[in-house]
Amino acid sequence: MSAVALIGAMGIAHDIARAALETAGCTVVEQTSPELSDDVVIVVVEPSSSDWRELAACANPVVVVLDRPSPTKTLDAFIDGASAVVTADDEPAALVRAVALAEAGELQMPRRLTRAALDRAVERASSGAGPVLTAREIEILDSIERGESLKQTARRLGIKNKTVQNLQTRLFRKLGATNRSHCVTRAHELGLVPSE
Repeated sequence: MSAVALIGAMGIAHDIARAALETAGCTVVEQTSPELSDDVVIVVVEPSSSDWRELAACANPVVVVLDRPSPTKTLDAFIDGASAVVTADDEPAALVRAVALAEAGELQMPRRLTRAALDRAVERASSGAGPVLTAREIEILDSIERGESLKQTARRLGIKNKTVQNLQTRLFRKLGATNRSHCVTRAHELGLVPSE
């Protein structure tokens, strides 16, 4: 397992998350700010809006631990960029699995919340609310539209290739895109990029 930055609300859920990760052999670092290297998975317990503002600037995979889960909170976590959501009452192994999947670029949602979260997503989509992109995701979208490679984008933005790749993956997920050209098409369809 890799290094994990543990941030968010202190309490029983935080302590349980730390114990589960350390038992699985993860190096756990308590963080107050997500200024991390690319190879660190962030685990955030009961994220606040200020946690999300800070996390929006980073490209690290994020696993959210919800103490009081609901379909809305679960969906909001994914919209805000989470790679996985687990609940504080899940088995500790669920958190360890979520960290491994997030590190591999996969998504994970608690099965019991999946249907309700999908229903909530359909509600949002039918209301016309499109995804909200961070400033960094807009820069990545712009570079994709210009035809820049990952290396060119990384060099121009002064960030690592892995960071560009993580941001691109998160952007694809938000836009429901499968590749770079589909990403640009979806951005135009959603009105995120002005049509020429």
